[in-house]
Amino acid sequence: EYLGMAISACFQKGTMTCLDCHSMHQSTDPSDQLTLQATSNVSCLRCHDEIADSPDEHTHHPADSEGSRCYNCHMPHTTYGLLSGIRSHQIDSPSVETQLKTGRPNACNLCHLNQTLEWSSRHLSKWYGHRQPKLDNDDKSISAMLKMLLKGDAGQRAIAAWNMGWEPARKASGGNWQAPWLIRTMNAPSAAVRYIAHKALMADPTFAGTPFDYTAPLAKRATQIDAISERRAAAGLLGQAPHAQLLLDAQGKPLEDIADRLTRQRDNRPITLQE
Repeated sequence: EYLGMAISACFQKGTMTCLDCHSMHQSTDPSDQLTLQATSNVSCLRCHDEIADSPDEHTHHPADSEGSRCYNCHMPHTTYGLLSGIRSHQIDSPSVETQLKTGRPNACNLCHLNQTLEWSSRHLSKWYGHRQPKLDNDDKSISAMLKMLLKGDAGQRAIAAWNMGWEPARKASGGNWQAPWLIRTMNAPSAAVRYIAHKALMADPTFAGTPFDYTAPLAKRATQIDAISERRAAAGLLGQAPHAQLLLDAQGKPLEDIADRLTRQRDNRPITLQE
């Protein structure tokens, strides 16, 4: 986290330090050790006072919404650690070009889970003058986070799955379409990805408390996944159907042929991520 902050302009050209957001003894949460002002925009606006009076003109989101929280756009959950998504401490701006070059997801799609990469590119171009890079057909027609969940490497799939359980993202993008894809991900080669997918699934009240042993042998996991799939079928969840970019048909059933194609293109090699 410190190294990420240290290469950020807020540190190199400003006065930002760890203590702008964190305190060991005066924090709101012992896990994150965040000060009360760190859960608002106060720490950022003390330097960026030019947008303090009308932040919505800069964010293009309602001033009291999660989309107008500085840290949700400039410190999104793009880091994997402790079987979770963690905020990047490199203060940066959402960029489709960066995602294409590095594989690091942009903040727009991490919240608007149901939208394509082209959707984000259009808005970033309109609002902030970003160049619109050339995109393939999948980036124009499939949810960027769903594509990453199906096709990404283990680290990308962990981040995509975690954000599918993140409450602000579920509110922004709808919370009734992720289930079939998280259930599918619970059979991933990586135990960490399976754990995160199950935890994200339980953010949906329909699946709260569903048992799943992410370290169990394949046969036991398959039985548990079948039971969860039956619960989904019994609930009659339709998702946001019909919605092609979520790869669901009019009955809310996954378009397995497209999903299988993306999965075949996945790099399943084990990777080591420093925590």
